[in-house]
Amino acid sequence: MGFGRNEASGDSGGSTSMGLQRLPSAAQPEIMRAAEKDDQHATFVYDAYHDAFWHKCKSCSGLSE
Repeated sequence: MGFGRNEASGDSGGSTSMGLQRLPSAAQPEIMRAAEKDDQHATFVYDAYHDAFWHKCKSCSGLSE
């Protein structure tokens, strides 16, 4: 009386081959390049929002640099 996957569902064994597939691991340099690109993108987005917010506040309140 086991509680295996096939015994509980009543299958004869055909459904176990449809499991999740593992992707191959990335090499360390590829991981580092991806992390650097993420950091550069985050910095670009942060700077763009900061500049847009500053210009909006400056135009609303009459502040100057």
